[in-house]
Amino acid sequence: MLQSVIDSARVTWGLNLITDSDSPGLYLESNPSKKICSIGVNFKSFFTSHGVAFNLNNDFTAFRCINPCGRNWTDMTSVEKLGLDFTKRNQFISLMKTNLGSFLEPISKLTL
Repeated sequence: MLQSVIDSARVTWGLNLITDSDSPGLYLESNPSKKICSIGVNFKSFFTSHGVAFNLNNDFTAFRCINPCGRNWTDMTSVEKLGLDFTKRNQFISLMKTNLGSFLEPISKLTL
């Protein structure tokens, strides 16, 4: 799933993203302290859920109250804060769907 985000962001905005083994999410390769994508996993009552949040044009005011993945809220960035065209979000979403669909296709063919 992360590779889908990485590939889609590279094609849409020319962003090169990396992971950090000490802190979940995706960070700018050019400035590894800047986080642009968050990942969450929840385990409750024998169910798991997960999600991914890619920052396009966020209001980071709420982040002042938390430490996202143990980091300072000022480490958060977005496409808009980087001066990139966040209106390309539909292109990004379309690429994400395609990339994620390609990733999940082999799973959809499994028989139980």
